Amino acid sequence: MKAIIFSEIDPSNLNKYDKIYEFHKWNFNEDNPKGRSFDLLNLSKEDFFSKKARKKLETIYEELLYKISLKLNKFHHKSFPPETWEILIGPWLRISIFGFFDRWETVKKINILKDDIEIVMHKKSFEKSIPKDFNDFHELFYDEGCNSLIYSFIAEFFSINVSVLPSYKSKSRENTSLSASLPNRSSPKKINLRNASIKILNIFHFFLSLNSLFSKKYKRVLISGIPDYFKFSLFLLVNRKGFPHILDFKESNKRSIKKINYGFRLRNVIKIKSLGKYDSEKVNETSLMSQILEAFLCASIPRTYLEDFTYVQDYLASKTPKRKYDIVYSSTDQWNNDFFKSWLLLQKIKNEHLKTVIWQHGGTYGTTKYLTHQESLETKIYDYFLTWGWNSKSSKILPFFAFFHLKNFISQKEKSEGNNRILVVSTRVKRYSKGDPWDSDRWNIDYVNSLKKISRFNINNHEIVFRVHPSQHRHGLDLRDILSEEKNINFDNFKNISYSIGSSKLIIVTQNSTTFLQSFLANIPTICFWNIEINPFREESKKDFDKLKDLNIFQSNIDDLESFLIENINCIDNWWNSKEVQDAKNLFCQKYSTHSKVVGKESLSVIHR
Repeated sequence: MKAIIFSEIDPSNLNKYDKIYEFHKWNFNEDNPKGRSFDLLNLSKEDFFSKKARKKLETIYEELLYKISLKLNKFHHKSFPPETWEILIGPWLRISIFGFFDRWETVKKINILKDDIEIVMHKKSFEKSIPKDFNDFHELFYDEGCNSLIYSFIAEFFSINVSVLPSYKSKSRENTSLSASLPNRSSPKKINLRNASIKILNIFHFFLSLNSLFSKKYKRVLISGIPDYFKFSLFLLVNRKGFPHILDFKESNKRSIKKINYGFRLRNVIKIKSLGKYDSEKVNETSLMSQILEAFLCASIPRTYLEDFTYVQDYLASKTPKRKYDIVYSSTDQWNNDFFKSWLLLQKIKNEHLKTVIWQHGGTYGTTKYLTHQESLETKIYDYFLTWGWNSKSSKILPFFAFFHLKNFISQKEKSEGNNRILVVSTRVKRYSKGDPWDSDRWNIDYVNSLKKISRFNINNHEIVFRVHPSQHRHGLDLRDILSEEKNINFDNFKNISYSIGSSKLIIVTQNSTTFLQSFLANIPTICFWNIEINPFREESKKDFDKLKDLNIFQSNIDDLESFLIENINCIDNWWNSKEVQDAKNLFCQKYSTHSKVVGKESLSVIHR
C-alpha cells in the first residue's frame, strides 16, 4: 500500500505503508525522523497556465458569477445585476475558482495512479472554517487544515481512498477569525496621525466643495485606499479636478462582526446540486468540476456576503456620509476591504453615472504574461484603470504615474559607498496556489533552489544578504527556515526596505515586483533575476525587458548571474552609471514607473470631462 501525504502526519502512524510520497516538500515537518524515505510526488501541472485552460476557467467564472448573483439577490431580496455583485464577490470568486482548479488537477493526476494508493491527511469540517470576510478567506487558502479538507473533498468524487489521521504539530487554523488576530503593522501613533490628517483634509473638502454648488465643472470626488492620499488629493486640487473627500474604511473592515452560529444549512441557499461520483466516460469533466466547485463555494463564501451582508449595509448607512459622488478613486480597498466594496456596490446602484477609478498599486501590472487576478478584475469591473505609465489599446486603461518614497532610498545611498553588501530581495513563497504561476509547486522548488545557489556564490569577499518578505508568514511557510539549511547564510534585519536597499552596494530582485522599480528610480545598482519559463513577459513588454537583458540588468540564468557578479562586482558602479545602462534603465522607468505629472494631467482630463 502506498500513501500520499497532504499534511503533517506523525510518522508513527504511517508504518503500514510500503511507500510514502509527499505532495510537496512545503507540507512536511522537518523534525520527522530521517530514517524513512519520503519521495516528492511529481505532479507537474505545466499545462495549467495554457491559454485553453485559462479560457475554460474564465468561462466558469462568468457562469458562476451569474448563478451566485441570482442566489444572492433571492436571499437578500435584491435585484442587483451580476456586474454590480462582482464588485463585492469578484476577488473571492476568482481566487476560489483558479485555486480550486489547481487542487482539482492535483487530485486528477493522483487518480491516474490510484491503484493501491491512499491520500493521508488530517481533515476538518467546513462548518468550522467559514471565513468572516475576504481577508479571512485569503488566510484560509494558505491554511494546511483547510486545504486538506479541499483535497479530500475532491478526492471523494474520484473515489480515491482518504485516510484521516491526527495532525502532527499542525499550525492549522484554530478559529474563524484568523485575520483579526494578525499583528497590526501600523503603530497607534501612525494611525492617530493618519486619522488627524484625514479629518483636516475633509474639512478643506467641505469648504472648497461649496464651489461645486455654483460650478458644474467641479466634481465631487471620494478617495479610499490610496497610498500617499495627501499628495494625490493635492494633485487633484492643484489641477482643479475636484475636491477630494477621504473615507478610511480600514477601521470599519477591522470591526469584529458578531460571532453568531447561523448554522451551515443556511448556506445551501447558494448551493447547486452536484453530480455523483466521477466517471470520465459518462460525465463532462468541466461540468463536473464546476458543480463540485459550486458545492465548495457555499462553504467558502465569506459571511460579509451572506449572513452578515445586512449588518454591513446597516453599519455603512449609519457611519458614512450621505453624499452623492461623481468619481471614486481607490488603489487597494477594491480588492481586500469588504466594507468599501459593500459601500461602492450600493453607490453604483443609487448613482448609475458614478465613475470608478482604480490606481495601480504594485509591480507586475502591464509586464507579466499571465494577468494577475487583481489586474484582470480591476480592468474589467471599473470604469478606468490608472497605470504607472504604461499604455494599452483599451480606452479604460490610462497612463498615470507612481508615488514612491524615494527620499529614504536616496538619503541612504551614501551609506552604500565602500561597503561590500549585496542584497537579495526575495518574494513570498506560498504553500498553496491561488492560480498564479508564481504560486505553483514548480515555481517554489525552482525559486528556493535558486536562492540557495545564490547564497553559495563567492563574490570576491562580498557579503550576500537575503531580505525575506515581511508577510511571508501569512502564506504557511517560513522562508528563513528553508534557507537556513544553507551554511553561513545572512539575513537582512532592517524593518524598512528603504534602509535595506539604500545601504547596499548592489540589489538583486528575484521577482517581477515593485522593488526593482523603486531601486531603479533611486538609481541604485540593480539586477533583476527570475525564471522567465515559469513567469514569462507579456508580449507588449518583452522588447523592454530584452533591452535590460542585453545589458545584464535582467538575467534568468543562475550561472550567468554568478559569472557577471564575479567579473564586475568591483566596478559595479562603473557598469551601472554607463550611458547605455542608464539610458535603458531610464527608458524603462519612464514607461513602467514614471513620476512625470504631464501624462497624469491628460488622463485626469479624460476621467473628469
